[in-house]
Amino acid sequence: MRALVFFFRGYAIVELTGAEPERCLNRFAQRGIAFWDVEKPDELHLRCRVLLRDVQAAEQAAMRELCTLECLKQCGFRAVFYGVLARPVLVAGLLLAVALTLFLQNYVWFLQVQGNETIPAQEILRELDDLGVRFGTKGSDIDSQMLKNQMLNRIPALQWLAVNRSGGVVTVLVSEREPDATNRDRRVAANVVAKRAGVITSMSVLNGFAQVQSGDAVLAGQLLVSGVASWETHTQVTRAMAEIYAMTLHEQQVTIPAEYAQKVYTGREYRHVSLIFGRKRINLSGNSGIFSGTCDKMIDSRVLSLPGGYVFPLTVETEIVREYELQPEKLPQSVAQALLTEYIQNSVRQSMVAGTILQEDYRLTKAAGGYVLSGALSCEEMIARTVPLPLMGEDGEIGTDDQRGAN
Repeated sequence: MRALVFFFRGYAIVELTGAEPERCLNRFAQRGIAFWDVEKPDELHLRCRVLLRDVQAAEQAAMRELCTLECLKQCGFRAVFYGVLARPVLVAGLLLAVALTLFLQNYVWFLQVQGNETIPAQEILRELDDLGVRFGTKGSDIDSQMLKNQMLNRIPALQWLAVNRSGGVVTVLVSEREPDATNRDRRVAANVVAKRAGVITSMSVLNGFAQVQSGDAVLAGQLLVSGVASWETHTQVTRAMAEIYAMTLHEQQVTIPAEYAQKVYTGREYRHVSLIFGRKRINLSGNSGIFSGTCDKMIDSRVLSLPGGYVFPLTVETEIVREYELQPEKLPQSVAQALLTEYIQNSVRQSMVAGTILQEDYRLTKAAGGYVLSGALSCEEMIARTVPLPLMGEDGEIGTDDQRGAN
């Protein structure tokens, strides 16, 4: 607290030089001159701090003790901001900035969405824009409760929504509804069938009644684990769940042309610069026509933002158009085989729920105008697929077709 008082009052670091500079401190005390932080670098010099208002009096007191006083540095509020006060235009600018800050915080300048996982933030912001909450909206015009009800009607996937405003920043907190399809599927009785033909290598039945065992060969669609067990007195129904792996064979045949079109750039390049403010686009380039021929287009968007992740609805978009010509090129056989092999491998991996490719066998032939690759891939994959019982409704009740039709 004492240092803060000295800062606003202003002080100076002075150096006393003489045969006995300590005697000056006694003189200061007699005259009521406050001093502190006394240092003595050597026998002839002594440094301390005094208030700016006492510098002249301290100099006179030092002369009476046959010492000299030198002001080394002025510190405090006046010393720091003296240069600013000498520039009235700068001071006026600072005052105007403060006034604008107090005025602009009454309007919306930034909007951000938090809590969304599946619903895109842009969709929520578009609906808010239709309801009048956008860049430049006056904060007092935002009715949070009414906005909440309207947004929940517009986006049924939202379970809860709240609009919080802090100055010029509006934060929209949302909570999404959980899909009941997953919970409903857990209650529906079902069987586990084979997704693909193969030879079973391992089984892990979590629920239900196994119909096959490891080492059995099964066909696609064959029942693996049943969700129904009939006893003498009753019938037990459940949702079968299992993890079953089997050795499978994937056979594919793909083709690729022997020639392809190679891009050769002509060197002609065009740039279109646009300024996007909210929903309005302002063209800053004169050459904004539609180009004929073949071109590559790249778009570079730079959004005006502030530190902390606050984004203005102001975007500078640069569209770069590069013209090219197509020239026919022959595809080497090795490149064709590599491309087709990679395509088959990716296709097989995407078709598997889980599993690995154990062995691959390929045969490349050249047909009229292209290459044909035939592949046979041996895999170990998970073939269990859950399907609802044929005579089971979503309510989980078993009945005949006639009974279900009557209901």
